[in-house]
Amino acid sequence: MVEFVLFLFGALILLSILYFFSLAHKRKSTTTASQGQRKHPIKYKPQAQLFTATEKKFLSVLESIAGDELKVFGKVRVSDILTPAVNKFEKGSGWHWLFSQISQKHIDFVITDQNLNLLCAVELNDPSHQRKDRKTRDQFILEAFQSANVPLVMINTQHKYLEEHIAETIAKKIVSPS
Repeated sequence: MVEFVLFLFGALILLSILYFFSLAHKRKSTTTASQGQRKHPIKYKPQAQLFTATEKKFLSVLESIAGDELKVFGKVRVSDILTPAVNKFEKGSGWHWLFSQISQKHIDFVITDQNLNLLCAVELNDPSHQRKDRKTRDQFILEAFQSANVPLVMINTQHKYLEEHIAETIAKKIVSPS
């Protein structure tokens, strides 16, 4: 009987020690995360330019067309323009899947009025848009914008842009979003 009591006492001490170490480990991992210690150091460098030379050239054309009446924004996330048209909190609605499809994509340019009301989005298509993966992405973006009734203008890159032609193309989309 004494042996059994000693065994239980030893087991209780062992369990207490294990519990203490598990708490200490848990505190240490929480402290490490909260202090910002990471597997890899945070190292970034700035991009040399926000826009490519082609995008800058086209931006100048858009800004000229916009004048003082409109505003032009570049590299806007699609999820800042569109949102899934289903109930986020309804189980099985697909909201998270729909959001994930747009959250990592961006549109080259967005045109708004002075009150920042969205008028249209503009995608500048360089030769990379001929790749199969880009065609798939472009088709998805087109369908997403159509489903939201947001005009999307796709312009192929050119050596020289005719402002009148670009302005007319954009105006047609804004007036008639179909």
